[in-house]
Amino acid sequence: MKAPRIILFFFLLVFTVSIAYAQNNHITLLAVSEGNGTMTGSTADLSLEIRDGSGKVFIDTYPLSKFDTQLSIRFAKDVACKFSKIDCSKYDFLYTIRAKSRIIGGPSAGAAIAVLTYAQLNDLDIDPKSAITGTINSGRLIGNVGGIKQKIEGAVEQGLTKVLIPVNEIVQENESNDTIDMVEYGESLGIQVFGASDLEEAIYYITGKDLRTDVPEISIDPQYTEIMNGISNQLCDRSLEILNLIDSTGFKIDNVSYNGQPLNQTLEDAEDQLKDSMASYKNEQYYASSSQCFGANTKLYFIYLVASGLPDSEYAKKANMIQVAIDSYKKNLSETTYITIPSFQTGLVVRQRVEEAAEYLENVYDYFDNSSNISRDTMLSYLSLANERLYTTKMWAQFFDLQGESYLIDQSTLKESCEVIIDDSLTRIQYSRLYLPNSFIGEEEKLQKLQDSDDYAYCISEASLIKANINSLISTLGIKEEDAAGIVKRKLEKASGILAEEVSNGRFPILGYSYFEYANALLDTQPISALIYAEYALEISNLDIYLNNQPSGNGSIKHNEDYSYLLVILIFLAGIILGMKFTQLHYSKFYGIKRVKTKVKTNKKAKKRKKR
Repeated sequence: MKAPRIILFFFLLVFTVSIAYAQNNHITLLAVSEGNGTMTGSTADLSLEIRDGSGKVFIDTYPLSKFDTQLSIRFAKDVACKFSKIDCSKYDFLYTIRAKSRIIGGPSAGAAIAVLTYAQLNDLDIDPKSAITGTINSGRLIGNVGGIKQKIEGAVEQGLTKVLIPVNEIVQENESNDTIDMVEYGESLGIQVFGASDLEEAIYYITGKDLRTDVPEISIDPQYTEIMNGISNQLCDRSLEILNLIDSTGFKIDNVSYNGQPLNQTLEDAEDQLKDSMASYKNEQYYASSSQCFGANTKLYFIYLVASGLPDSEYAKKANMIQVAIDSYKKNLSETTYITIPSFQTGLVVRQRVEEAAEYLENVYDYFDNSSNISRDTMLSYLSLANERLYTTKMWAQFFDLQGESYLIDQSTLKESCEVIIDDSLTRIQYSRLYLPNSFIGEEEKLQKLQDSDDYAYCISEASLIKANINSLISTLGIKEEDAAGIVKRKLEKASGILAEEVSNGRFPILGYSYFEYANALLDTQPISALIYAEYALEISNLDIYLNNQPSGNGSIKHNEDYSYLLVILIFLAGIILGMKFTQLHYSKFYGIKRVKTKVKTNKKAKKRKKR
């Protein structure tokens, strides 16, 4: 008879604890299902459980999910972890998706997954009557998906009251090329539809937590401005030097074509870039100005090489001189100890340019070794690129003089960061191949080479740029060309926030700010190029994760800053007391009479012994 008492006690105990620790860890997914050749809106339930672990992601789906949904979950989880500044390698994530019918999986669940993950990491409640559809991209931006109209209809059938869709898809065209306002369409069905541009907006609408901020102003380091101004002047002065060299040869470029293009057209293109550089310089966009002069210099030096009329042996000597300089730079870089953020970033910039020059020079040697089908024209073009890229290396090395707070930049941390960025990049390559099966083959090969390298700083730099290139492609999937500028602006707003935070922490990101400035300069005329540089700015700016003594990425799962845990303890203790009281009452009711009878029998036996 002891078993019922024990069972009752522990039942009350477990019931009390389960009530005290109950959490909202579900979100509704909007999807589309296919049946009889038609697409209809449907929903699914996504739940998440986070446990202590080692960074593994477990996915349980029914019906069986496609591979792209699994990639979306991993991708979105990483975005939420980084936004939370929590080291998620300490935890395992268990995602469960349950749907009533087979749904079409894919990256459209990315935004919902990111919201759920962030909410769970930061102990936020999710509105059970809301849902969101959209991809999640770099900069935490929400990207376009398909089937918006059907998904809104599915949300209505499920009894939801609020739906978030990508902001770019509020206005859509139907099969008759008529425009439909999805907000108005939702109102006609009795549901609120909102456009969300990023994860912060989605979190606000679904949890009520307002993480939205105004675009901050960036305080530019005056040392950076002074040095970058000097670099711009030096590179643009070099343009005049090369023009004088061309004039000194007496070469007439009229009616002469090299590399399939008339030389006078090449000269005109260079002159246009020089005009653009003057405009950028007047706007105090010194990096943009220097980049435009560099582009002009590569064309002008190519014209000079053609105009000089030297034999191949002389060009080979020039190539050898460049190779000697490259080897010298590499040796010096390998012996450099980085103790400040500016010196670390300068090392990255210099190494990038040295490696670019080396790659161009390899093509030049391929021509002399007859190991490829490179033409003489192409060889001269690569020789020009190698020479001018090496020249910029000398310019950027001036940033080694930039002052900054000292840090111990640990090699083991750099190695770990390199591995993380490579893994992120490979995941994004797989993601991009859902749409473009043969994309980024060369980048994948390069990442694999970086994995075998022990130059971790260079690995971080190159892998970050590869990752940015992949992100720029992912960001444009399903986007109309006229919407590109809007995407760039939002990415630049995100980059501005990161840059401002870095500056406020005493770390001016030289290269990140340079890319940011250049993206702004290209925004109106070359939005696609601006998008790539905006991605570079996003990836390169936040270098604090590479330092051991920085908090970003090392946090723990957060909980609301209140005293609810005291209530949990009180409820837990109350459960124990109630359980004990209930057990005591149960004991008296069912066992009390038996105890009395036992006592009476014992007394009778004692009397019999006395009579004897």
